[in-house]
Amino acid sequence: FVDYFLIAGVGDSLHALRTSDQGFTDPFEVAFQGRVIDRYPLENYPEAHLPPHVWMFCFPKGLELRRQQSEPSFFVFALTELDGARFYGASLICYEPLPEHVIATLGETKPDVAVALRKASPLAPLAFCILSHFPFFSVFKEYLKEMYLQLHTECTVPVERLISMMVCDVPLLPQGGISLELPIGSKIVSCSRPASFQFPIADFGSMRFLFDALGVYNAVLLFGCVLNEFKIVFVSSQPSLLTMACETIVALMYPFLWHHVYIPMLPASLVDFLQAPTPFIVGMHTSYSPPSPIAIPEIMMVNLDSGQLELPEKPQMPAKETAELISKLKKILYPDLMTLDIVFVDEPHRTNAKNVEEEKKNLDVEIRLAFLEFFVNLMMPYSKYVSFLRKFPKSIAIFNKAAFLKERPDAVGFLSKLLETQAFAFFLENHHTEGRNIFDDAILFKKAKRDLHELPNLKSTVEKIYSMPDPDRLCLRQDVYHYDVAKYPILHEDWYPKSRKRAKLPNWDFQVEDTKLIELQYEFS
Repeated sequence: FVDYFLIAGVGDSLHALRTSDQGFTDPFEVAFQGRVIDRYPLENYPEAHLPPHVWMFCFPKGLELRRQQSEPSFFVFALTELDGARFYGASLICYEPLPEHVIATLGETKPDVAVALRKASPLAPLAFCILSHFPFFSVFKEYLKEMYLQLHTECTVPVERLISMMVCDVPLLPQGGISLELPIGSKIVSCSRPASFQFPIADFGSMRFLFDALGVYNAVLLFGCVLNEFKIVFVSSQPSLLTMACETIVALMYPFLWHHVYIPMLPASLVDFLQAPTPFIVGMHTSYSPPSPIAIPEIMMVNLDSGQLELPEKPQMPAKETAELISKLKKILYPDLMTLDIVFVDEPHRTNAKNVEEEKKNLDVEIRLAFLEFFVNLMMPYSKYVSFLRKFPKSIAIFNKAAFLKERPDAVGFLSKLLETQAFAFFLENHHTEGRNIFDDAILFKKAKRDLHELPNLKSTVEKIYSMPDPDRLCLRQDVYHYDVAKYPILHEDWYPKSRKRAKLPNWDFQVEDTKLIELQYEFS
């Protein structure tokens, strides 16, 4: 569920992030290097090492001192490992007094700067960060909020026990069937993983933000660039918006996946990465983003603050399907705008929402269905052009591209490029080995002229609930615990439980019975 918890902040001394700033005289005008101050567990897992320089992603602009206090902020990020796996991070940033020993160390080389800094009562950022291979961002946010509150007030159970429970005791859920209930402070937070025949997990906020930032037409144009595997740079002054936009656009690629470099929040110290020869999707804060127009001509710039796109070339898109997609998205996102001149208005398809959060989820499903239908209309006959050189021990599929393109002469330009992408190659290699899925079932529905909203894949599969107990209090000798966040390390080694091993997964004794999809297979095959 969670791989690592860490706290990142200023090191034992202030080292400027950029070599050109080493001779600084005003520490409030310079970005500094950070480091990991505390972490749990202390040792790396053999199968998932803590990424080096992870503090860069906690402080993408570098570590900046402030004179005045500000409200805590939260943002999420993702980074790609060497094997292609993604680490997802959730980070809560707050500002605390700069530790005295850091100012004293600075005084050894810059005594005048240290004296002035001490008088200014500087505040340094602290990042409380969760790392996981699964993007349960809404749950991680609740965990971090509770930790922040406990670190700044007296608590009856130390934060170390909450951290240990999160990393060691909370099990990874199976795909579908089980909902996990987690006690976080006074709240009970629920989460679950979708079944393999449903849309992949997308827990990063509302997909609507991307369309509100860019507009429907520009968002669809961006979608075409992603499918054509452009080099894409997102720019915004809001770190959370960068990750939401990147996560949204790659989620809407389903049934295809983005297999190139993916860094929704690229640290300032890694901007040279934009010279990479391969496709990428990266996000950058406006304070260190490339100038406009960008000096690297083959890069597409997506400004989420202004809603403007800078394109090296316009992507080829299938005219009919693109027009239908834009029309559907406008009806989903702005239904009142689309019906201003109509007397008798048909209500748009909506499931009954009990609250605002459920309404957001319903809207996301509507958006995902619109893009799914785009691919269904475009790729409907694809399966009859797939053949196999072998199926065991590992299937090797081949695709008759020429014959498939003859079925869609009106979209040859777009499809011929799509069929050459790494996304399609991976789709062809893995799609037929993963069992039933929502894409193929949507094709069956479309052939039967049925509404995709009726897909059983959209219904909840949760039939059992697993409730986590509260953090244990074994061997605790105090009634109240408090912390000094201005002294490092902040956390206490002896307040963790003695057992540091990850708990074995429960015997769920559960399998999602996909009876409705089996009925579909018989009905339409």
